[in-house]
Amino acid sequence: MPPINLRRTLSYLAVGGTTAALYYGLIALLYDVLGIAYLIAVSVAYAGAIAFHFLANRKVTFGVRGGDARSQVIRYAVLAATNYVVTILVVAVSVDVAGLGVYAGSTLAILANLATGYLGMKHWVFAASRTDS
Repeated sequence: MPPINLRRTLSYLAVGGTTAALYYGLIALLYDVLGIAYLIAVSVAYAGAIAFHFLANRKVTFGVRGGDARSQVIRYAVLAATNYVVTILVVAVSVDVAGLGVYAGSTLAILANLATGYLGMKHWVFAASRTDS
């Protein structure tokens, strides 16, 4: 098993925390302030947060300074779409079946996507373009 890159792991968590704050802020605006249905609010917030997430992980977490950005965006979009499906399923089940709130469901969805998001970016989205291993 390869050693854990502590700097990359901490960077990924910091970028993720910042992305989560942006995500929750958008949910609050859309759902709490504007009264938009929770699945629409979660969807729009997800879409709004992923652009930051891609750029910050590309530069900060994985140290990509070049490479084929277009193919990275396409691979990231596939990963994000997969994680979006998981997000909507987890949030809907959390709210409609388990009776939890939107924020609890969103938190569970983030946790459900944490490892797959990291591994997908490390080994697929940015694998060929990283400056470190």
